[in-house]
Amino acid sequence: MDLLTRLEAIEDIKQLKARYFRGIDTKDWDLLRTVFTDDAVLDNRRSKLGPVDESARFSGGDHVVEYVRSAAGPAVTAHLGVMPEITVLSETEAEGVWKMEDVVTFPEGVERHERFADVRRIHGYGHYHERYRKADGEWRIAHCVLTRISLELER
Repeated sequence: MDLLTRLEAIEDIKQLKARYFRGIDTKDWDLLRTVFTDDAVLDNRRSKLGPVDESARFSGGDHVVEYVRSAAGPAVTAHLGVMPEITVLSETEAEGVWKMEDVVTFPEGVERHERFADVRRIHGYGHYHERYRKADGEWRIAHCVLTRISLELER
């Protein structure tokens, strides 16, 4: 793969991740669905500090978006992804790590996902570890693992 093709892939993946964050923060679930492959995996088992939450792994693009919608839909969210380390493995596969920060605020009285039943506000830092696949000319997220290095919960 030549340098220009590799750089184009990296830029396309950066744009993909920007759409991911915008889809969540604007509650545009149709947009969010376009960033995932049909067989995508979202692994949030290590998204909280402490014991691994085995129930927080979701498979299939539709299921991934449904989980995110149920968890983040009622909240005001602000996600930031910076300093991507993207490695293009082939013309159709890549992997990356993104430093992330998120602030999630649940307004008073909104129904919350069971994982956040007693939480009013979340402020976290960590990393997204991802694998990407290109199909039909478009890069998509095929596998996403969120790990945390800091998590502040306001109850």
